Amino acid sequence: MDSAAVCKVTGRKLEARFPHITFTPCTPHYLDLLLKDMGKLDWVSSVIAEARTALKFITNHHKSLALFRSLSKLELLKPGETRFATNFIMLQRMHEVKASLQQLVVSDAWGEWNQKSSHEMEGEEVHDILTSAAFWKGVKDLLAVSKSIVYLLRQCDKGVPIVGKVYYAMFLISEELGALKEGTSEQHPGVKLSAVKYEQISWLWCKRWEYLHSDIHSAGFVLEPEF
Repeated sequence: MDSAAVCKVTGRKLEARFPHITFTPCTPHYLDLLLKDMGKLDWVSSVIAEARTALKFITNHHKSLALFRSLSKLELLKPGETRFATNFIMLQRMHEVKASLQQLVVSDAWGEWNQKSSHEMEGEEVHDILTSAAFWKGVKDLLAVSKSIVYLLRQCDKGVPIVGKVYYAMFLISEELGALKEGTSEQHPGVKLSAVKYEQISWLWCKRWEYLHSDIHSAGFVLEPEF
């Protein structure tokens, strides 16, 4: 069920009265809260804010959007307001079309249009964001730490039995964070998290997993045929 305070109290009362019933919070909700916790970190919020600024500018003007579409077969994805995970899906798509975005803001067509517009300063800001090595480094680091979390969230939202796979999936997330710290990740070669970034993300993951984990996850893992 939901993880609101009233639900937690109800869950404990049910477990006390019926020992065979196990209360467990909603896994997708907790994973989304984990991503939201990550979004409050300074380096993460900075990357997301800059990405949203660039995305909003390009998609809100017909000319810039037309120029982008002439360079890319993929559309830019806007984040939703209710699911924080959509910010990471937005970043994934931006990373996929990175070359097109950078080609867009250094093109003569962009420069001519932007100079004649009433929003030249905003256009220059977008240019600076999308040509910044620091911005794209932040995007790469953030996608590396969030990919497996977003993947598990998507699996949980499919409406199929998943509880037996959550325990092992959370273990793999922990292993991946360790590999990213050491720079040995096979999924993300070349990415190495700083000690500060690793400690921040790892602490948030541990806190959320401690709140989410219940006997049902352990039992589900033991009984899951895949394992």
